[in-house]
Order: sequence, then structure tokens, then C-alpha cells
Amino acid sequence: MQATGKHVTRSIVYEEFLALQELSDLVRYTRARQAEFRASQVHDPDHARDSYRRSRVLMDLGRFHDLFSQRIAFYLHHILRGLQHPFFEMARLESQITASNDGDYFHIHNDNTHANWPTREITFVYFFHREPCPFTGGELVLYDFSPNGDSTDTGAARKRVTPRQNSIVFFQSSILHEILPVHCPSRRFDDSRFTLNGWLHR
Repeated sequence: MQATGKHVTRSIVYEEFLALQELSDLVRYTRARQAEFRASQVHDPDHARDSYRRSRVLMDLGRFHDLFSQRIAFYLHHILRGLQHPFFEMARLESQITASNDGDYFHIHNDNTHANWPTREITFVYFFHREPCPFTGGELVLYDFSPNGDSTDTGAARKRVTPRQNSIVFFQSSILHEILPVHCPSRRFDDSRFTLNGWLHR
């Protein structure tokens, strides 16, 4: 049977993903490494880097890479069941910390269509920030997608995920999504919209 119409994008959100001490340690680790963050890059020949995405990333996560790898592996069955996604053995987890400040954004894209990323199966985004929240905006918007595989057809905006402290969202890496502009009046690094985001590889 051939599918018609739009495929419905599915996502699953977990609240309170880290223990409070783990969250506090992650915030402290991130703030201490401000100087190590670098401008984000997108390997997409169809877009100019400076017009497609603006943020800063940290690739060295220290012990937090293993912490997230182990916790996500423990919950993998639940995650995939919630997404109604076929089970796969996670070969590896790729991760980074992203800091988005005033005016930063990431236009509509997906995470596994380029030659370097074909094994990305599931994307995750973990949100954290200073309290009280010093920014607005920065919502993650997930779109329906066309069953014919047309990556330029966004369909309807299916879900709008507000950055909430200590929450994590999972969704298929193939679906189109974007990060709306962040509004951070102070422009201080410590006031950024932070995420520990990454990808589960099959």
C-alpha cells in the first residue's frame, strides 16, 4: 500500500532528565568553557553558512558525553516505542553543546541527508539555562514531511517545543525542523539558550 498525504512527525519529551546535581554540574561546566565555543558550521553547499545557522558550539563534553550516552541507551526501548520507530542497536552517540544568544537561529533542515551523516537515526535536544530564564524565543519547530521524500516540502508545523529547563526531546533525524530566533537582551554568554544536542547512530 502506498502512503498518501503527509506523514505525521512524532516526538517524545522527557522532563527532569538529569538529577539536580547533574544539571548544576553541566551548567557550571558549560559556563567555565566559554572560550572553547566556536561558531557553528553547516556542511550544506546550498546555503551560505552565515545565513543558514548562527550559534556557537562546544565539541568537548567531558564526562557529560558518557553520562548522556549511558542514560539514553538505558531508555532506548522506551524512546523508540514512543516514537513508533523500529528498534535498532545504537552504534554510537554524537553530541555537542550549543549556545544560542541574541538573534541566533537555525533555518529549516534535517539531520541525516548529507553524505557525512547517513547513519543518524534519532536526534535529541536537551535544554538547560540560567534561572530565571534570561531569554525568550528559541523554540524548536518540527514539521510533517512528504512521503515521497521531498526534503524541501515542510508540510504543516506539527509541534512547537519550548525550551524548558532539564527537558529533552527526541525525534527522527530525517524530519525537517528549525530553531526560531532567540531574544536575549543582555547578550551575555551565561544568559544563552543552551542545549546538549546530538544524534543516535544506527
